[in-house]
Amino acid sequence: MNNLKKEEFAGVMESVFACIIWGLSPLYWLLLESVSPWIIVANRIIWACVMMFIIILFRKELPSIKPIFREAKGIATIIICACLILSNWSIYIWAINHQLVIDASLAGYIRPLMVILFSKIFFGEQFDLLKKISILIAVIGIAVMIFLYGSIPYVSLSLAITFSVYGLLKKKVKYTPVQTMFMETLFLFIPAVLFLFFFPSPAGTFKFSNWILFAIGGVVTGLPLFLFASGVKKTKLSTQGYLQFILPTIFFFLSDYILHEKISNAEFVGLYFFWAACIIFIISIFVSKSKNV
Repeated sequence: MNNLKKEEFAGVMESVFACIIWGLSPLYWLLLESVSPWIIVANRIIWACVMMFIIILFRKELPSIKPIFREAKGIATIIICACLILSNWSIYIWAINHQLVIDASLAGYIRPLMVILFSKIFFGEQFDLLKKISILIAVIGIAVMIFLYGSIPYVSLSLAITFSVYGLLKKKVKYTPVQTMFMETLFLFIPAVLFLFFFPSPAGTFKFSNWILFAIGGVVTGLPLFLFASGVKKTKLSTQGYLQFILPTIFFFLSDYILHEKISNAEFVGLYFFWAACIIFIISIFVSKSKNV
């Protein structure tokens, strides 16, 4: 296996682990279900920033951060990324608070298709016949799900767009994942602190046990974003698109077998289409490799 293939494999594994952590993270955040979601988001930002700062210090990369502030284009891209990830978290929280869980979960199915579309538009990636068939099956799955839901999923589209654009920019940005993660959370750090300072919090919100959970939440938040940022730079964007089908699949099993939530017919139908699409996509990879031998 040459160095390029090793790097791509490492990127795939990093992305898979990121999706697994994201998929299982609801089990962790349920420990804080008595706390306002907005307070949770603010703490996620703060503690993720602290975690990345510790990593920066440990790796002695702090001097490499200073020159970034002198690059207007780089700073602008990082600020946009920070705003996108904050928007994504905020829309998700708003959806959950307004009983729009279905819309939020549908985003997990739409997002991979948008990532694959971006890979074609912005990176000119080419798809063979099997890949085109797999994309068509996934698109049909989305169309069927939207039809069964009976409405245009504006919330789902917003969630999918914000994270897909975030992934696109992370692919293009020239800085390391550690640098970008630290800078993104750093730009959101002060607003998050000010929010916690002025936001009225119920008694018991900041008890010791919650502080521990908030601090660990920085790792739960920062680690998958770091792995995603690293993985997306080492792999094709279309590959990232298919890997992201892992996330809604984990949500499916988590909801059905652990949280015992009712799974809608639309989600069942969608999963059948997406699993079929992923299987065909994997077959296409092996077929293309056999042709190159």
